Amino acid sequence: MKNLIKNFLLFLGIFLIIAAVFSAFSSDTVKSKSVGIEALVAGINQANISEIVVSEDLGFFNKGKGGLAVEEGKTSIESGEIPINTSGGLKSKGHPVGATGIAQIIEVYEQLTGQAGKRQVKNARIGLAQNMGGSGASCTINILEAI
Repeated sequence: MKNLIKNFLLFLGIFLIIAAVFSAFSSDTVKSKSVGIEALVAGINQANISEIVVSEDLGFFNKGKGGLAVEEGKTSIESGEIPINTSGGLKSKGHPVGATGIAQIIEVYEQLTGQAGKRQVKNARIGLAQNMGGSGASCTINILEAI
């Protein structure tokens, strides 16, 4: 029964993101829970629901709790446990499809080097950029750490 439930939950998520996150977090130095309070997430946000679904699929929030996390401010720059879309997300950039990935990496770099200005996450040390093509046909996850 456990496997049936697990498989059903995988079906409800975007499978490619779930597969990519398992790969990304398989490193001994980076685990899902280590991307936490002193971190930032620059996720894709071409639609409002994307931030919620992707944050759940990345394992930051339980299934069905991503929307509540946003409402409670858990993803905000100022007081969030896991700041998401610190640059304003894809919508704030006019959805530059081909430039999305590099824009996310630049945002993570600026956060980790203390150059993000008003968007700066205090003590950011690990950044995650997740980018998805289409409706989940491709997915990349880049994790950067301040040195």
